[in-house]
Order: sequence, then structure tokens, then C-alpha cells
Amino acid sequence: MDLAESKKKYRQSEKGKVCTKRYNDSPKRKVCEARFLGKILDTPKLRQARIDKAKKWRENNLSTYQKLRGEVLLLLGNKCSKCGIEDVRVLQIDHINGRGCQERKQYGGRGGNVTGRYYHHILEVDGQGYQILCANCNWIKRYEQKEQN
Repeated sequence: MDLAESKKKYRQSEKGKVCTKRYNDSPKRKVCEARFLGKILDTPKLRQARIDKAKKWRENNLSTYQKLRGEVLLLLGNKCSKCGIEDVRVLQIDHINGRGCQERKQYGGRGGNVTGRYYHHILEVDGQGYQILCANCNWIKRYEQKEQN
């Protein structure tokens, strides 16, 4: 077991949790955190580097999400199954048999990229059980099948 694994195991143990809580509540940590934040806020170069890093991360995440959504839409036909509209801004993925809310909850929990995991699932099953509907057709279907809350 390497050092990183042993530290992680210790932090997950009861003793480790107690020590971590004690440190997080200590004045020493608050002083260190304030000093760190002071450095970042006082140094324009460091502040700008953090802003740039966050911006790059957001752009990369967005482009990955858009590519994945594009793949799913392409797999399912890229147009509404009812009215035929092709504007990707209004297209939504619909469960043919309903129960989409319960299925999406499986991909919830802690951590980001819930939609990404969901899109990967749709690609894995080759779109079986899914269709594309525009927002209006999707809500009409939900109303007719009494799927709304």
C-alpha cells in the first residue's frame, strides 16, 4: 500500500475522522486558510491564474457535454418523433414507456456529470427505449399519459 492509499484509509477511519474534524475546527486552520486566501486575493497573477483555470475547465466540460449530447441525438434520429422539428435547442430525450424520472435518479448522487453518465447509458443500450421529442410534444405526451406530478 502506498502513502496516498494509507492516508486515504486513515482519513476514512473513525480516528481519522475525529482528527480531521478537530483540525478543521482549529484556529490554526483558519489562520492558514486566511493567509492562503490573502495571498491569492493580493496577488493579481495568482488570482488571474485561478480564474483562467476555472474558465478553461468550464469550457472543456461544456464542449464534452455538447459532443455527448450530439452523439445521443444523432443516434436517436436528430428530430422530434412526433412533429419532425430539427432545432437541437428544443429537442429532449424521452422514455418511450415513461418512468424517466426514476431512471435518472439512478445516475444522481454525489459528484457531477450526472447527465454525462446518463448519456453514456443511452449510448450503451443503443437508444433502445428512448426517443427524441421537442419540448412541446414531450409535455403533451406527459399530460396525455398522466406522467406529470
